[in-house]
Amino acid sequence: MVQSLKRQRLFTFGHPSADAVIDRYLTGKSEEEGVKSAGDDQLNYVQQSNEYYSQICRELEAEKKVKEEIVIDESKMVNGGSNNGGGGFWWNESTDDMGIEELEKFM
Repeated sequence: MVQSLKRQRLFTFGHPSADAVIDRYLTGKSEEEGVKSAGDDQLNYVQQSNEYYSQICRELEAEKKVKEEIVIDESKMVNGGSNNGGGGFWWNESTDDMGIEELEKFM
């Protein structure tokens, strides 16, 4: 800080700014430490986001497999249903002869 003698004005100088110099003086921490902790927080956020994305991708792949199984089962029921004499729609089949798994898929 510099004070002008004639006009009694204060001038501040510092690198990267006067505020950074004052903050460093008051807190005792250098700006690099603050940047480093902010960078660590950002890195943690990116890692958490990547983990979440990977988890969602795994769940999506599992759902795609379930969908493929359902499509295969439905095509078997439509094209050659075992309970209604071969052919027809799966929703027209009798539920009396179905097992628990078949009833769950039927619902």
